[in-house]
Amino acid sequence: MRNRAMALILAPLLAAPLGMGQTSVSDRIVATVPFAFTTAQTTLPAGEWTIVRLITESGPSRWAIRNRTGEYRLLLVGQPVYRQLTKRTTLEFNCYEGHCFLSRIWMTGELGVYFPPARAERNLLMAGAKPRQNVLFARMR
Repeated sequence: MRNRAMALILAPLLAAPLGMGQTSVSDRIVATVPFAFTTAQTTLPAGEWTIVRLITESGPSRWAIRNRTGEYRLLLVGQPVYRQLTKRTTLEFNCYEGHCFLSRIWMTGELGVYFPPARAERNLLMAGAKPRQNVLFARMR
C-alpha cells in the first residue's frame, strides 16, 4: 500500500518537469540487476532497470528509475561525485546478508552519483553489519 501511495505521489513529479522545459534527459543507463535492492526507501525486485539522469537548472543530481514494464517508477536524489576516468558504466550496491542498497552510479568518464544510505541501511550499519560491495556493469543507451 505504501509503495502504491509513493508511486501516485511521484508519478506527477516525474512527468511534470519533463513537460515544463526546465528539465531534460541526459544519460540513460540500462542494467539487469539479479537481486532485489532498496533505493529511495523502496525495495525493488530483480530485473532490467532503466535509470535516467534528469538535467535541471540547479539543485542536486536527480535521477528517474523504472523497470521494463513501467510498474515501478521512482525519483532518486543523489550527490554528484568524481573519480579517475573509467571506461565502464557501473552500479554499486552495498549488500548486507541478503539486503542490497543502491549506493553509487558511475558513468563512462569521471562523473558519478552517490545516494545516501536509506533508513534501513543506516539501521544495519548502526547494528554493526559490514557491507559487501557488489558492482554491476551497465550499458548506456
